[in-house]
Amino acid sequence: MLIGIPADSVAKEWATIRQAYKNKGPQGYREALLALARKVAEKDPDTAPPMFAIGVLYAQAGDKDRAFEYFERSLEQREPDILRLQDPILGSIRSDPRFRDIVRRVGLPQ
Repeated sequence: MLIGIPADSVAKEWATIRQAYKNKGPQGYREALLALARKVAEKDPDTAPPMFAIGVLYAQAGDKDRAFEYFERSLEQREPDILRLQDPILGSIRSDPRFRDIVRRVGLPQ
């Protein structure tokens, strides 16, 4: 089983993600990964991807509200990955006041 997906379904899921990338590029890839993450979380929350990782996908997709929703959850669940908030991949949300607030609450240098 991979992240809550039975072995016989993994190939099908990755085929869906590859097709989404072919059709819509990186945006389609992120959307397909988010759909898979939601599906896994609904079936078995214990095997769901980390909240931080889902927040990063939403940030990259341009959905800042959802990104911050998941970063808040990551902080509440004390996920170690929340310490990666200052990763350059999140540059698109740095100007948002919510970013500075969560960085402050995590205790990272600003």
